[in-house]
Amino acid sequence: MNTTARNTSRIGVAVLFACVAAGQSLSAQRVDAVSNIGVFAREASAASFKFVAKNTQLSLPFSLATSLPNTDAATKITALRSGQKQAYVINQVGGSKAPSGSAGTSDSSSSRNFQPGPQVFKFRFPAAVGTRWLVVATIQGRINGRAAGGGAFDVDGDSQVDWAARALANAQSKSFQLVAGAAGIEIEVASDAIANTTGTITASSYQTIVQFSIEPDPRRCVATEIGSGCGPRLGVRESSSSTGDTLAFATNNATPGGLSLFLLGDRALNVQFPGTRCYLHTNPLIIFGRIIDRNGNASIQFDLPKNFEGRFTAQDVILVRSATKIGIESTNGLGIACRKG
Repeated sequence: MNTTARNTSRIGVAVLFACVAAGQSLSAQRVDAVSNIGVFAREASAASFKFVAKNTQLSLPFSLATSLPNTDAATKITALRSGQKQAYVINQVGGSKAPSGSAGTSDSSSSRNFQPGPQVFKFRFPAAVGTRWLVVATIQGRINGRAAGGGAFDVDGDSQVDWAARALANAQSKSFQLVAGAAGIEIEVASDAIANTTGTITASSYQTIVQFSIEPDPRRCVATEIGSGCGPRLGVRESSSSTGDTLAFATNNATPGGLSLFLLGDRALNVQFPGTRCYLHTNPLIIFGRIIDRNGNASIQFDLPKNFEGRFTAQDVILVRSATKIGIESTNGLGIACRKG
């Protein structure tokens, strides 16, 4: 079913703030080491160590390396630009081929203290208040022997980790939608790695790649999850073409053959259906009927006129008939905020 968003505009949605990110000048004017940044290498009793002191401003690309005959560690930060999109890559490599050797990262500023620890960098981007940005964080690694690595991201400047993962061969990624505040955009990245050779392990190495990209958010609409479902899940995807923009809602994991009541409203709710563990998460002002297919899925899409902007909520409630009664399933709700195209 294809229904234009002009129908949606009749539900009394509030006017969304106009956040037009296009044309913003984006540049990392400085990269800060918010803690002591170090790499170290150890080989038996020998050691090599370098560090950058806290609050040091770095220019890109930045390299920090140590080396011993059988052990080495290095950190390199590279900035890349493609149009209005920028990518920042922290690449760490190290390894040991000697007995009782180690290599890795450290946040210590002492050449006598080899306590492993993360290297932490803060990236600051000037951006107009209210502009919207898309940040994609990625962590990947290559581990041989007794080695480990990983990374963590604070993307909203609140000094709390928003996402962390270990470095694995397959890249792990997470996307964030950000709205610039008075300080613009601040992204803090922590990256750490360690390799040891002990016991029967005679060679150990790592490569930890922690990176992120940032660009003006190309999407017109931002979706926020409301509550949780009692079985089925509701998601939304935005797409653009030469003919306009489209929002496609998809329901998954519902009971096949059930009657789907797709609800559109103008505010979020949290009302439990009596006798169930399911909740109503939107006030139903417009209802579209559908049948859940044999795989437990259903979909519906809305075309967005260029001049449409506003906020609305959506949810899917499914009626399931059994031999003795009609049951209810419900998805999570979604809050949708769209700007003009």
